[in-house]
Amino acid sequence: MCKNIFIGTDSILEDVPFNKDKPNFHLEKITGEFLQVIKNFSTKNIYYVGTSRGCGCDFSLIHNQINHDNDRHETFLQFGARKLRTYLGTQENWEKRKAKQNQELTESTLFYLAQTNRLIDLIESIVKKGQTVELYCCWSGNYDAATEERKSVSIETIRTNFEIEEGQILTFQ
Repeated sequence: MCKNIFIGTDSILEDVPFNKDKPNFHLEKITGEFLQVIKNFSTKNIYYVGTSRGCGCDFSLIHNQINHDNDRHETFLQFGARKLRTYLGTQENWEKRKAKQNQELTESTLFYLAQTNRLIDLIESIVKKGQTVELYCCWSGNYDAATEERKSVSIETIRTNFEIEEGQILTFQ
């Protein structure tokens, strides 16, 4: 199940349609089943915003940093496995595969960070015009779910701690 992120503002934003051939950040005025989220907003214009995967799961600074940093320390079991692979003569092949995996993870993480920064840039540009921005997060299909928590977030901290959980409305002013 995926997180869906909606952004509300009194500004009219330019749609950035999802491109299935070159997936990336996208932003589209809500229609259809998404209209159920309107009750959670105090702003006039509500948009669905997603990453290249089509959902909002990868909008994160902390999550993407954790993914990027998750292979920095060797555990006791990893140490033993490395010694066994060295003894069996397979360590070099393992290192090549692992290096390729780490490169792919790094590229993926940087790609999602760039998309998160694009959303943050959008929020900052609206707030700098003196307008309020609201972000709402829910699970796919739960568009009629009630808001569980409302938080006011300082625009000054958005680049160091950008996270949104299901059922939350974040208000940026």
